Amino acid sequence: WIIIFQWLRTKSLSEISEDALNRAWTPEPDTESQITEPESVEDRDTSPVFTPAFLKVSAILGLAGFILWIFVTDFSKDAPPVEIDRTTAIQIADRELAQRGIELDESWKIFNRTFGGVSMDHHFIWQEGGSEVYENLLGSYLSLPSWYVRYVTFEADVEERAEEYRVFISRSDSVESFRHMLPEHRPGTNLEEEEARRIADRTVAEVHSLDPETLRFVSAESSSLPERTDWTMIYADTLAYTLDEGEARIRVRIAGDEVVGTNRFIHVPEEWSRQYRDGRTIPNTIEMAADIISILILLAGIIFAIVRWTKSRFSVKAFLTFSVGVLLLMMINSYNMWSITQIGFSTAQPYTTQVMTSIGFSSIGWIVVSMALGLLAGMVQRWDLPVSSDLSNNPGKLIAIAAFPVLAVAGLLALFSIFTPQMAPNLGNTGLVGASMPIVAGALSHMIGFISTVLLLLLFFGSVHHLTNGWQKRQYLVGTLLFLAGFIFAANSIEGVTIFLLTGAVAGVLMLLFYIYILRHHTALIIPMAAIYYILTSVGSLVYPMFPGEGISWILSTVLIGAVAWFWHGKLVEQ
Repeated sequence: WIIIFQWLRTKSLSEISEDALNRAWTPEPDTESQITEPESVEDRDTSPVFTPAFLKVSAILGLAGFILWIFVTDFSKDAPPVEIDRTTAIQIADRELAQRGIELDESWKIFNRTFGGVSMDHHFIWQEGGSEVYENLLGSYLSLPSWYVRYVTFEADVEERAEEYRVFISRSDSVESFRHMLPEHRPGTNLEEEEARRIADRTVAEVHSLDPETLRFVSAESSSLPERTDWTMIYADTLAYTLDEGEARIRVRIAGDEVVGTNRFIHVPEEWSRQYRDGRTIPNTIEMAADIISILILLAGIIFAIVRWTKSRFSVKAFLTFSVGVLLLMMINSYNMWSITQIGFSTAQPYTTQVMTSIGFSSIGWIVVSMALGLLAGMVQRWDLPVSSDLSNNPGKLIAIAAFPVLAVAGLLALFSIFTPQMAPNLGNTGLVGASMPIVAGALSHMIGFISTVLLLLLFFGSVHHLTNGWQKRQYLVGTLLFLAGFIFAANSIEGVTIFLLTGAVAGVLMLLFYIYILRHHTALIIPMAAIYYILTSVGSLVYPMFPGEGISWILSTVLIGAVAWFWHGKLVEQ
């Protein structure tokens, strides 16, 4: 039947037309699988979106937010600042050893750092007693941010290396506590409990200026060592403590017949500690999940960057600039923070081995992070992101469009904080004061964080722009992802699940609005916006510095971040 049909159609049985052969068939173009990048906003001539009316509304919201931020934000801290620097702390510690008749040779090393932070006892007093009780106990039974100076040696026998001296210095110039760590094999006296108790009573009276008769004796714990007996005596100060739960206590450590340390502390009930840890399970899980998602997004961006590099759609210059720049920043910062790194070294291992191990692992981290950020920068630089010529050619308008929305958000967050309970005291950031140059440490840490945050945001919003073809398709799907992404950014530090859900929802709505009305027309605005946000959120360092020079560090950080943001935005817009 096929042959007869062909003969009737062509009137021939021997000739076959060219279009009937297999070689004449060509497949239809697969338009669905072809990925086309959207046209830039400049090409679509959508620049008029930033009209005078838009600018006026932004200015009103921004100024209102700025006023709210100024009058609502509490820039103060719940602890006084550290008033002495690193050199002074070491001099005070040396003087304390000399007064005790301790002479150390050149084989001993001196490590130091600032000591303090919001530990379990701080959480307990703050949540159970409130700010007033917390303030009364701060500096006596709750530790203030202070200096920790450690004297160790790595050149003696392994057992002898266990001996070390620790001096804790207050924020001003007084010694809070002294600790002498003895090797277990060191010979000493085997005191009975009554003898050890008399030594502990005398120490409480001399060091803490308290009458042992006014204290409640809690416990005496002995530790039998090969050639001596150590004792730990604990007292409770019931007169200085007003809460129903927990206790204000004093600990006295005795090695043989030598008092090797004494300190005050808050005893947190085990039941409260268990409930607190259980309550942190869900927030910690959410934070971990958000970190994993962020890492996966970065990995996807790195893979995409490598693919674009192979297709010559990648800026090698930007890759080298960011990789080398970030690498240098991290190397300088690590060198500056080396004194803090050393304080964690163990005397059980050779000093040189730990130095080489620390440098080796740090170097791997430097290279991996700098290469990853460099790859993202190289990809973003050649990515076809929307650019508004109206902003590119008008620096004043560019700054206004970047600043006003950020100020509005700052005011909104400040207003939100009024209705959010403070679950922990704010002790500021005193960790950087232990660096060789604290002023530089603050500026460098902010710069590295700024670059990482901007690249992550450019990757995220750039992907949104390409997935939606400039918000022309897949609006509902990608809009939902944008909203959910707000919860990832809100998971930075979770105090409670309810607060996290509210903060995440607000952040998600803001991200959606920012993209639809601003970033889809000029994505490079992320750079100045992030710079302004970083400067605003760290201004407390200038208003209420927690260590000498922190205000200068904020000024240096502001200048560096502002300069980098301006230069980076200009280079990205050029492409």
